[in-house]
Amino acid sequence: MTGKEESFLKYAKNSLLGEDIHFLWLRRELFIKKSGITKKSVSSIFPGYLFIESDNISYDFYKKIRKFPGFCRFLRDNDDIRPLPNDDKKFVYQLSLNGEVAGISKIYFNKDDKIKVVSGPMKGLEGEIIKVDKRKKRAKIKLKLYENSFLIDFGFELIELNKEE
Repeated sequence: MTGKEESFLKYAKNSLLGEDIHFLWLRRELFIKKSGITKKSVSSIFPGYLFIESDNISYDFYKKIRKFPGFCRFLRDNDDIRPLPNDDKKFVYQLSLNGEVAGISKIYFNKDDKIKVVSGPMKGLEGEIIKVDKRKKRAKIKLKLYENSFLIDFGFELIELNKEE
């Protein structure tokens, strides 16, 4: 369930001790401005989605996890559980390279006012950027996962480069 990812993970980790299961909850840092003060905040990249990594999802595991509070369904659906396609799996791993929380990307704008990502989770995703909000320090990126498209905000920090670049 969306917003219940953390409590689900705590319950699952306590209930599945000793099993060769790894859960991944992808989150990102964003700048949030409230009452004139800007702070970093962490939120889910794919709200309501957790990824399970295992060599084998047994029928017993399937029956057990479906009873956990906050569980809704597996992807594709509960009668047709499928692993992520390879492109999606590579993308999830790319997002998790620096841990489960994707930090703030460092960017600059070239002379044509096009965004260039120097480092961070947006690196390599420049072609998927739909909108940039310089004031909020966010870039909206269209991501595709399991045949669904998501518009996800990622935070960025603007860096200054030499004028020749």
